[in-house]
Amino acid sequence: MIFQSFKIKELFDIHPTKSYNLTNSQLFCNDGKVPVVTNTSENYGRSGFSNLKPTEHDIITFSDTGTKSPESFFFQEGEFIGYAHVQGMYPYSTKWGKKQLIYLTTILRKKTHGLYDYSTKMTREIISNLDIELPIINGTTDQIDFNYMETYIDKITQEQVNKLDTYLRISGLNSFKLTDADRYILSLNKEYKEYKITDIFNIVNTHSILQSQINENSGGTPYLTAAEGNNSVSTYISCDDKWIDEGNCIFIGGKTMTITYQEKDFFSNDSHNLALYLKDNSKRNKYIQCFFITALKKSLGTKYYWGDSISKKKIQNDTVFLPINDKMEIDYDYMKSYIKVIEKIVISDVVKYKDSLNTASDITSD
Repeated sequence: MIFQSFKIKELFDIHPTKSYNLTNSQLFCNDGKVPVVTNTSENYGRSGFSNLKPTEHDIITFSDTGTKSPESFFFQEGEFIGYAHVQGMYPYSTKWGKKQLIYLTTILRKKTHGLYDYSTKMTREIISNLDIELPIINGTTDQIDFNYMETYIDKITQEQVNKLDTYLRISGLNSFKLTDADRYILSLNKEYKEYKITDIFNIVNTHSILQSQINENSGGTPYLTAAEGNNSVSTYISCDDKWIDEGNCIFIGGKTMTITYQEKDFFSNDSHNLALYLKDNSKRNKYIQCFFITALKKSLGTKYYWGDSISKKKIQNDTVFLPINDKMEIDYDYMKSYIKVIEKIVISDVVKYKDSLNTASDITSD
């Protein structure tokens, strides 16, 4: 296959997505059906849903202001609502279909990886002037081979489906049907009570190892940052154990309020980051701590942001709402059971997605 260099501006017009001039409370709603694409690099850039009319559809989007802008490139399938600082890529040719745009998204992520962040903006002007390598039809100098890109994505998709199938079978996660007990857990209308976070957790600042001081992929210990995506893991490194932080905890990216569960010991890039350890060691399991992550996001997510970040001092006065049992105590059993049910539902959705890809592959091969 022969590849040729093209400038993005030769292929796409880039401009801000159409958005509503509304506050988040006016834009988002719990029963909304239309995705809202924001400046996050998680969940395909989608931060929630709205009942307002969609403003965009079927394009590549990226954020020009995110903390990890290169990871905000996503192909948005179907209709959605745009947002401030979310740029859209509008192809000049109708030959750019779903699979070709997914192919391009991967190229864009690789070309911009590690180059831009919140302080070094990834503007639409920069992306417009970006040079990329694309496959061309044999015997030509500038005719993009759109069929090759589609075939390539089909091949990668099938490989991933096969890997997922093997993983689900070996791990036993292919047993995901909800039981009557699971449905009962989902039906409960629990009462919640407010607790001081410091009554439940021991809170420490993590150690700090600057990015300039590490060798990426030099070891097997996670190196965490405050960036969204990939469970806050930037790379895996080897370093002096005196800088290591104990795992099996909740990790909060101090400047971004990214909250994750860290199963293993880790290194951290910034002492502003926080590690929360449950005081009751018997409750320090994955499921309970994953419930805490959602509860903490609900309680603190709108309070702190880049310009007014969380800290060990500030969190001393913060509270979190948690479900309680008949004894008016934190219902840890419910928290554990609820997350296990959610895990089943997520696995079910993944399997359905895998099966849909297999069905699509069978149809196209007939």
